[in-house]
Amino acid sequence: MELLDVTFQGFFSNNNNNNKLRQPEEAMGNLVNRTLQFDSLLDFITSSDHPAILSPPSVSSPNPSFITHNQLYSFIQKSFNLSQFGLGRGSRVGVCLPDGPSLGLCLLSVMTYCTCAPSNANLTPEELLNDFKNMSVQAVIIPFSKLQNENDPLVKTFRNGGLQLIGLEQSSEHAITFSLFADASRKHDSSLLVDVSSPNQPDDIAMILQTSGTSGKKKTVPYRLRTLCVGTTCVAFSWGLRSTDTNVNMMPLFHVGGIIRNLFAPIFTAGTVILCKGFDAGMFWDILDLQENGQQVWYYAVPTMHQAILQEGTVRNVPDDRRRFVKMICNAGGGLLPLLAKELKNYFPSSTVLPSYGMTECMPISTPPRDYCLDREGTSGLMVGPEVSIFNNGIKVPKDGMVGHIMVRGAPCFDGYEGIDNADTFDADGWFDTGDMGYLDDGYLYITGRSKEIINRGGEIISPFEIEEAVLAHPKVAQTLAFSVPHETLQETIGVVIVTHERQHRPDLRSLRTFLGKTLHQSKLPQVLVYMDNIPKNAVNKPLRIKLSERLDIPEVMDSESNLNVSQRLYEADCPVKGAPLTQPIPKRTVTWSMDDVIARLMQYPQVTDCAAFRNPIDKQVIAFVVTNGPPGQQQHQQQQDDQHAQGLAKQLHLYLQTQVHDYMLPKRIVIVDEIIQNTDGTVDQENLQRLAGQEDNESVNDPIAVVLRDIFAFVLGIKTVDDEKTPGAQFPMDGDFFEYGGNSLKSGFLISQIRSKLGVVLPVTCLYDEDKRTPAGLAKVCHEKIDKDHPILTQGIGAIGDSGDDETDQTLNSTAYKERMAKRAPSGAKNPFSFFAMMVQSSAVYLLRPLRITGSWFLFANMLVILASHWDKTHNHWNRLIQLVLALVIARTATAFVFPFIAILVKWVVIGRYRAGRYPLWGQYYLRWWFVRQVNRIAGRGIFKMNPTWYCWYLRMMGAKVGRNCWIDIHADIQEFDLVTIGDGCCFDNCSVRPFSLSKGNMNLSEVVIGNNCVVGLKSIVASGSHLPSGTVMGPLTSSHSNDVKTGGSAHIDTPEGMAYADLCRTNFPQPHLLLQLLVGWPLIVIINFIAYIPWFAVIYLLTAEVFFEKQTANQFTEVILYFAEPERVGYHFLAVVVRDNIVPFLYLFVVIIFKRLVIGKFKPGPRRHDQISLMRFWLMEKLLPGGDFHGVTKRLGTHYELVSIIYRLLGANIGKRVYWPGSGLRVVEFDLLNIGDDVVFGSRTHVLCSDAVESAPVTIGNGAMVADRCVLLPGSHIGRKAVLGSGGLLKKHFKISPGSTWVGSRGGNAYKFSDGDAQDEKSLDDTVTPFGRAFYQRKANYFVAPLLLLVPYNFIMQVIGSVFWSVPVTSAIQVAAISERYHYASHVEDKMVSRLFEGNREGITFCVILGMVIVTVTALAFLALSIEVAMKWVLFGRRKQGSYNWDESSYCQRWQCHITIQQALRHDVLNLITGSGWLVMFFRGLGCHIGRRVCLYPNGGDPMMTEADLVTLEDDVAVDEASLVCHLNSRGQFSINPLRVGAGSVLRSGSRLLSGARMREDTTLLEHTLIVSGEVTDKKSIWQGWPGEDITVQQRHKRNQSKRFSVRSLRAFIDFY
Repeated sequence: MELLDVTFQGFFSNNNNNNKLRQPEEAMGNLVNRTLQFDSLLDFITSSDHPAILSPPSVSSPNPSFITHNQLYSFIQKSFNLSQFGLGRGSRVGVCLPDGPSLGLCLLSVMTYCTCAPSNANLTPEELLNDFKNMSVQAVIIPFSKLQNENDPLVKTFRNGGLQLIGLEQSSEHAITFSLFADASRKHDSSLLVDVSSPNQPDDIAMILQTSGTSGKKKTVPYRLRTLCVGTTCVAFSWGLRSTDTNVNMMPLFHVGGIIRNLFAPIFTAGTVILCKGFDAGMFWDILDLQENGQQVWYYAVPTMHQAILQEGTVRNVPDDRRRFVKMICNAGGGLLPLLAKELKNYFPSSTVLPSYGMTECMPISTPPRDYCLDREGTSGLMVGPEVSIFNNGIKVPKDGMVGHIMVRGAPCFDGYEGIDNADTFDADGWFDTGDMGYLDDGYLYITGRSKEIINRGGEIISPFEIEEAVLAHPKVAQTLAFSVPHETLQETIGVVIVTHERQHRPDLRSLRTFLGKTLHQSKLPQVLVYMDNIPKNAVNKPLRIKLSERLDIPEVMDSESNLNVSQRLYEADCPVKGAPLTQPIPKRTVTWSMDDVIARLMQYPQVTDCAAFRNPIDKQVIAFVVTNGPPGQQQHQQQQDDQHAQGLAKQLHLYLQTQVHDYMLPKRIVIVDEIIQNTDGTVDQENLQRLAGQEDNESVNDPIAVVLRDIFAFVLGIKTVDDEKTPGAQFPMDGDFFEYGGNSLKSGFLISQIRSKLGVVLPVTCLYDEDKRTPAGLAKVCHEKIDKDHPILTQGIGAIGDSGDDETDQTLNSTAYKERMAKRAPSGAKNPFSFFAMMVQSSAVYLLRPLRITGSWFLFANMLVILASHWDKTHNHWNRLIQLVLALVIARTATAFVFPFIAILVKWVVIGRYRAGRYPLWGQYYLRWWFVRQVNRIAGRGIFKMNPTWYCWYLRMMGAKVGRNCWIDIHADIQEFDLVTIGDGCCFDNCSVRPFSLSKGNMNLSEVVIGNNCVVGLKSIVASGSHLPSGTVMGPLTSSHSNDVKTGGSAHIDTPEGMAYADLCRTNFPQPHLLLQLLVGWPLIVIINFIAYIPWFAVIYLLTAEVFFEKQTANQFTEVILYFAEPERVGYHFLAVVVRDNIVPFLYLFVVIIFKRLVIGKFKPGPRRHDQISLMRFWLMEKLLPGGDFHGVTKRLGTHYELVSIIYRLLGANIGKRVYWPGSGLRVVEFDLLNIGDDVVFGSRTHVLCSDAVESAPVTIGNGAMVADRCVLLPGSHIGRKAVLGSGGLLKKHFKISPGSTWVGSRGGNAYKFSDGDAQDEKSLDDTVTPFGRAFYQRKANYFVAPLLLLVPYNFIMQVIGSVFWSVPVTSAIQVAAISERYHYASHVEDKMVSRLFEGNREGITFCVILGMVIVTVTALAFLALSIEVAMKWVLFGRRKQGSYNWDESSYCQRWQCHITIQQALRHDVLNLITGSGWLVMFFRGLGCHIGRRVCLYPNGGDPMMTEADLVTLEDDVAVDEASLVCHLNSRGQFSINPLRVGAGSVLRSGSRLLSGARMREDTTLLEHTLIVSGEVTDKKSIWQGWPGEDITVQQRHKRNQSKRFSVRSLRAFIDFY
């Protein structure tokens, strides 16, 4: 003890000025184990006449009996003898005795000589026998009185089980010592007798116990004597036990905690233990009454015992001086809630309240310092035994405060379970998982719950302790237990068992949630309530949460039952006996009651003469109607005239009822009436009561704003009226809580949008989470402050507000109501998309344009091969043929890159000439011409003009754009409708969009775009149709040219600090290596790398060219080439070459790039950007070698989301954690070495990570469990905290850090917009950041078969191979048909040489037509087949999708979706982009299940992506969707859900806009470019929205239109130059 005192400084917290106990590096248990020396247990029993074991006082023995330490030593050494029964060291002896002093003495004695197996004597004989058999017990000590009874069930069972029985008889009635007797019925073998009784040595097994089994099957734990003694020493020292201390033990002695802490610890320290015969709170206070000399006691108990002792003390009214006799209170068997700890401390003022932590496998683990004063709420203390660490997924957490699995190592931890394979019991480093979750803070351990007891509510991990502490604060609740309950969509939700105080009535779920709402978030409020007389516990009084819902057979909570006022889910059950197995069901009953009980109670009130009750059919609430006789001294009519007195009396009656009935029986209102009308048969007239209830409602509402809000609440929550004459919300209560009536996050957005629509008041969704703003009455106060003072509702009354009930959401497109609504709308002006001419034109890209490109490309190749082969050495050199074919391919590819863009330029000028500003009807002749030119441009491509920004400027000029001098435009920038684009001198464009095109209802619009001199447009920004950018304007990343984005700081002038910072982020402003260096070094290196990657393809081509090209010296060598490639062997090689090119070359290319990057380019380092040519060339090469995020298609052949992608990133230099969910599109990043990604990060698609700007390079870091949604841009030095969310379209500015757990979305003022703060406890949150995807795919913890990588990689690869072969069919089949045609021609004219020669001269034109015709047929057929397969597979894999949650670990939906996406990637082959903006695309999405009205224009400029869950989307008539997102799924930190989308008639989603899952657009809404509508939001009719997240800018936009004037381009340019 002296060594421990010195090492641990007395184990006091206030030993230095820092008020912090310094923890030594060596764990206390290891130190004790290393230094503790002893021979047997007897060494710890001192030579003292001080009492060691005392019996408790009783009526028959007021003076307790005891034995001293000397007597204890003497009894064990001389009197106790098991050798007479043939038992010695190693023999296993069970002890099955009632609690009391003799049991304690017996346990000490048995453990001195044998292996002791303590047991719970209250179990059935069969259970005891089963436990003893599992522990290999040979003999059992039982009371001698039982042994003498031949018919005793225990004796008979043990004898039949083959156990040796030993009877224990006390020396006298109140004596502690005893004698042992053999079983007279058993013959003893004298050969088994042990001559000398040798005590156990330190390494002998002294005790065996079984785990409690609360988390599964019981397991046997053997204890070496050394382990027990080390644990006892740690307990004695940490608690500061002395010889003068007395312990009052009421804990059972068949658990390691009771044995070590209550029995061994007092004996080892020469103290005293009073061993009571079970728990008795009255006995505890009787013992204190005997401490007349002021000697203080301490005790160790479970929380339920603490509560009982407090209750008994309160009943006895124990004086303060008596309560001061308790010096220390120690907790066991579960967490000590801070509320209970404070209550104990207040009641026992002289005591130190010590929570503690230990378990069957390791006792003790932690306890606070001896002078702990509850200043660290919720802690279990400092380490007082083994080493303790927090692990997440097998790795120690890097810092304090992070929640994970509590792991222990070293003494006094056990050595392993008995009888099982312990390979998984300890990890490779010897750590044992306790099964508890928690975290460390400054050396203190905090336990947050058992890993199997935590509640996973829709992915939110909730500790039952947190719920229980809040519930216990309720004045009616004595005990409580929180547990998980199954939920329809959340998988789990919260249930609570409560035990009320004596003579207290039950709180109901509604009143309990109201009480808890003051301290807990809405998501943590219980949804199921069970009333019991006690909480279920195991044999050692530990609460049993595991499987409680299953045992109670509680049905799954349904979303449709979320209205607590209709269904409260209240149950009652009888608590099972203590220690009942987890498999034993607990019968439950639904709580029922009668209104007659309420009436009977009210009739007992002195002033009540008559009473009746009425149940509202809407909210199921009871209204009581009362007739009174008036107060004393007043006449009845006087009372009835006094409304104030009536209200006061109603309140008195309500308070009276609260003392008489349970909360769920309380009426919603009590109404004082003159009389209660009865029917002729004497029954109460219910119709009259209903009318009175309605009158009361109407009379109580005088605020028109509150009335409108009431109607909106009812409409949003779907509460219908039973009386058609009333408004929809007439029976919704003014004090009705939004969430109690079934509100959720999606409905919150709808509610807020309805309030905005009806009252013109803009409120944040978060306001609904304030307790005083969840009701119509509460929100009315806020609306009064914000509403316009001249609003019609204030000037004209409630009649000025339209009905909320015109809900269009439920109208199907075939319904009469929908058709009637559409018939009332004015024509949109759009033409019929399904007219013959429109359908023919808009399918031309499939049947004409793509076939022309394919045929033209092949003809160029074939002719080049003829020229090379006929003018080259015609010998039979195989290598020459290989070179000729490869050169022909290269020349043909180069020629197409030159020729096709010029063809597109020519087509543009021929078909449409100059684009003209104006409005044109959809599917009219101008729209179809625009569409045709757009398809030609897209299919022809930009060829050589996309190699360099300068060449791209030339291309734009040839197309008709006015581009100034010294402009740098990124080759990926999307610029169309060229004649309407004017770009000034010195402009720089990143990958952005500059589009004069826009959509409106029924029309396409073309408006001039004018960009002044020296402007900069940032990454993914949009210059919208009709925009005019003044000279020097700099648009940052992820913004638009709309005034709303400009006002919020998305743009700035080049001369301002913000403008210069934005300009530095534009990648075309980045310094470039010298052009000669690019030409002489950069491009040759890229060619060499590509050449190496194509070596497998060259090998196949080598096989293909095994024979000479021209076998006959005919005049038509072109025909011979066709015949050459039509041979079956070469057809096979052709397919193989395509497969190798598409599926093998990308892997080799990536491998070579990785080697080149590691050996030549090297690592990128943070710091200022270096401008030397070598540094610039390194960056330029990396950018050119890996320009996209899919690593040249490698990821989609491996599986885009999985660990193999992480390996690629690591090989490229990135620091990547585990279980990362990668986006399907990959990340756009150049400097991989500066990318740091933690564990369990979830990515959305199309995200750019910029680790450098023009000035410096800085690392980008994404913390564990974080989420980066789609279309985000992360700038240099940005940091996303642990479990933070950067939502859709998020822009994270340079060197900005978002806090852990917070949520940000979009971009405003050059940075993301904060949607919600992080939880202060997020760094200590209960979960370990593992997402549902991680649990399912990596930890294999899903409820279905999750395909491993060994299956996924072959599946993805094979599907891509199939796709390659599939789309190689057109050329191959066309060559076969052409070959047949040529053979037929020569066979027909072989005799007429003149005709043959004539035909030879003209065959190429005919052959071209034959090949083109066959390509047209096959491309059209394959396109139709590919889309048909996709539609069929959708219905096979999903059927019709349903709204709900589909997490990876709980539903196979995501896995099926990935399977479907792989099919799409392999077969779709850009087909949908050939039919954009057409009726064909509408037909396709209808085939997928989308509900689409008439004249709907979809994606005329393409979609990225197009609809992914089409069957959950409804598009009404005349909807126009440009390059916008209609995605129904929401993936938030791996929580995957899908919700429907509906777009009202005449609504428009312009390019770059997005409708988030669950949002809705009402009729004639316009989303301008760069607009996000968040989940649950509902736009108003005819509104205009802009911004990310979106804002209603209808008023500003209309004002802008009224004030605007038209200018010509020239006048605008003059204006801009002047500016």
